[in-house]
Amino acid sequence: MAVESLLGILLVTTFTAVGVVTICAIRSRVHWFLCTAIVLGILSPLLAVPALEPFVTLLLEAFVIATAVLFQRMLAAVWPDEKQVCETSLKPRGRVRFSLATFLLVIGLSSILLAIGTYMPELNWNAWLTMGLIGIGAGVCVTLGYAGASSFTRWFVRWPVVILVALFAAAPLAWFDWFVPSITGFEGWPPEEVPWGGAFIGILSSDHPVLLWFVVCTTTSLLSAAWFAAVAAGDSRIARIARGSLVCVCLVPGYVLWVLLTPDPIPMADSSLPNTYDEIIETARIVAESKFEDVRSDWESIPEEELAASLVEIQDTLTAVRPILRMPSWVPVDYTNEDIPVDRYMQIHSLADALTAQGKVELVEGKPDNACTLFLDAARLGFCVRSEGLLIDDHFGRGCTEMVARQLYKHRRAFSPQALQVAISEVLALAEAAETYEEFKRRDRIWAQHSQGWHGRLQLLLFETTGSYLLFSEKDLETESRRGQARLRLLATELAIQIYYVEHGEWPESLADLVPDYLPSVLKDPFDERHGPLQYIRLNATYILYSLDADGTDEGGQPSYSGESGFLYLPHTGDLSLDMWEDEAGTE
Repeated sequence: MAVESLLGILLVTTFTAVGVVTICAIRSRVHWFLCTAIVLGILSPLLAVPALEPFVTLLLEAFVIATAVLFQRMLAAVWPDEKQVCETSLKPRGRVRFSLATFLLVIGLSSILLAIGTYMPELNWNAWLTMGLIGIGAGVCVTLGYAGASSFTRWFVRWPVVILVALFAAAPLAWFDWFVPSITGFEGWPPEEVPWGGAFIGILSSDHPVLLWFVVCTTTSLLSAAWFAAVAAGDSRIARIARGSLVCVCLVPGYVLWVLLTPDPIPMADSSLPNTYDEIIETARIVAESKFEDVRSDWESIPEEELAASLVEIQDTLTAVRPILRMPSWVPVDYTNEDIPVDRYMQIHSLADALTAQGKVELVEGKPDNACTLFLDAARLGFCVRSEGLLIDDHFGRGCTEMVARQLYKHRRAFSPQALQVAISEVLALAEAAETYEEFKRRDRIWAQHSQGWHGRLQLLLFETTGSYLLFSEKDLETESRRGQARLRLLATELAIQIYYVEHGEWPESLADLVPDYLPSVLKDPFDERHGPLQYIRLNATYILYSLDADGTDEGGQPSYSGESGFLYLPHTGDLSLDMWEDEAGTE
C-alpha cells in the first residue's frame, strides 16, 4: 500500500498544480497564445526526460480545463448578471478575437504539437485509452473544484455534489486504467494488448488498485476547490496562504521531475580490454544446438554410454573453450535495452551442464582428477558470465557455479589430495574475486533507469522511497548473494577437511588444524556480524560444518531450507550447511 499511497500523492499534486496554473492563466488578461505558452513551458521539461506520455496526458488535462472555463465565460456572456466568487482575484478576459495573426499563431502552435506527436512511441489501444482517460478525468476533477468554489450554493449542497461527480469521473479510470498497475505491478509500459473482458481489465482484476483512482479524483477536486475558495478571499491572510500552498503542492511533482531528468550516468566500459564473453556465448550456442541438448535434462541419470555418445559431437568445442574460461571475461551490458536474453542464459546453462557431464564421464572412466578439473572449469564459467553484469546475470551465473560445486562436494572422496588442493585454491580465488551484491545492484539500477525510460525511473523512485519491492526484497537478494559466498567457503573448507582425513585418518579437532597446510586461514562466515569463522563441531565419528545464515544466530547446524520459493531460497530459521547436497553425497 505504501507505493500506491505515494503514487496517489504524486497524482493529486500534479493534477492540482497543472490545473490551477491552467485556470489562472486562462482567467488572466494575458493573450491566449501567451497563456498557452505558459502551460507548455511548465510541461516542457517532460519532453527533455523524455516522458512523452505524461506530457500528452497533462496537456489533455489543460485542454479540458481551458474548454470548461471558456464555456463558463460564454455562459457569463449570456447571463451577464451572474456573479462569480473568484472575480476578485481572477478577472475574466475579454472575448477571443480571431484575425490573421491569431490564425498564424494557431498554425504555429499546431506545428509544435504535431512535431511533438511524431516522437511519440508506438503505443497500443490500452496505452492511448489510459492516457486519454487520465487527462480527461484530471481535467474534469480540477474543473469540478473550480466550479464548486465559484458556486453560491451552500457548502453542504455543493461539496457532496463535487464529491459525487468526482466519483463518477473516477469510475472509468478504475475500470480501464493501465498506468497504475504498470507502476505497482508487473504489467509494464506500454501495456500489452489483451483480450477485452472482465478478467483482464479494471475492477474485476486483482492487479488494479481500484480505490486509488476514487481517492485521487475526489482529493483533486476538493483540493482545487479549497484553493480557489481561499484565493477568492482577495488579499486576506487565507488567500496569501493559499497562494503559498501552491508552491508546496508543486514541490512533489517538481522533485519527481528532477529525478526523471537526472538518471545515474551509464558506466563506460573500456572496449580495449580483452573480453572472451562473446566466444563463450558462441560456444554455449553450439552446445545448445547439439545432440547433448536432447538429454541435458536427464544427464545425471541416463546410462554413461548414452551420455558419452551425446558429448562426442561437441568434444572439440568443450576442449577449445576450457582455456578461454581462464581469460578475462565480463558481460557487455546494453543499458538502453530492457529485453532479458533468457535464451542466452539457457545456452549458458547448457554449456555448464556439458562440462559437468564430461566430468562425470571422466569419473566413470577412472579419471577422477580429470573430472575435478572439468568441474572447476564449469564453476569458473559461472563467474565468467556474470562479471560486471546485472543482478540477473549474477543469479544465473551463481546458479551455474553452485550446480558444479554440488558435484565437487558429491565426489570429494574420489579425488586425490593433490587435485583437492588445486580445487581449494581455485574455489577460494573465485570466491575472493566475486563481485559484491552492491556492485550488481548499482549497475542494475542504472540499467532500469535508462532501459525503461521515464516509467522505470518513476517506478524505481516510488519503490526505493517506500522501501517496497515487487517480488524479492533487497534483503532477500542480498541474502542469497551472501549465501553463494558462504557455500563456496564451506566447500573449500569441506575439501580441506577431506584432505586432512585422508592424511591423518581422523577429522580435525578444529578448523585451526587445517591452517596453513590445507587452508591459508580459517575462513570467515559472511553472515557473522562479528566477522567470526565458519562454525565447526567435532563429533565422535563425524563433524558438522555450517554458516549462521540469514538470521545470524547459531542453531547448532540445523538446516535452514524448508523449501524453495520462486528463483530464490527465501530466509528461514536455521543454519546453512552443505547438507542440502547430502542426499547425493551420502553420509560420512
